[in-house]
Amino acid sequence: MFDERQLEQYRSVRASQELRESVMSLEKSGKLYSFNRKTLSAIAACLVAVIALGSYFGMSAGVNAELVAVPQSASVYRWAADERVTVNFNINGGYTVKVESGYILQNGEQVNEAELSGESRLEWFVPAEGEHVLTVKKGLIVKQYRLYYGTQGCMLEKI
Repeated sequence: MFDERQLEQYRSVRASQELRESVMSLEKSGKLYSFNRKTLSAIAACLVAVIALGSYFGMSAGVNAELVAVPQSASVYRWAADERVTVNFNINGGYTVKVESGYILQNGEQVNEAELSGESRLEWFVPAEGEHVLTVKKGLIVKQYRLYYGTQGCMLEKI
């Protein structure tokens, strides 16, 4: 890759004596601060744990997604039509809601992901059969809900 002449030129690169002396004098006169790495690592780990637990308990206490209304469609049309499911959210601050199947109707547009804030009501259009997943994300906390059709009709449960 490199020939011997290039390697010898690289090895011969040296700082001038004046530059060397000025750098060495700065190093001797300046104060060097050292920290115990174990102590600093322990403090950082505690800080991360406090932030993570605070955000988890702060969100889990304020997260509530509940099924409000599912209009019953005629059984003849169940195989072809999407059902409208209304879901209420009671979460402090901003959060993201994402659906894996179907779509969310927001401002007249069909989207798979929506940014919401505070108490919100969401219109979710899903196929009338099978199971569907709704994900709520706030910061590092992710909660999922499963929408399925049972003997009592449409149900929403936390996964």
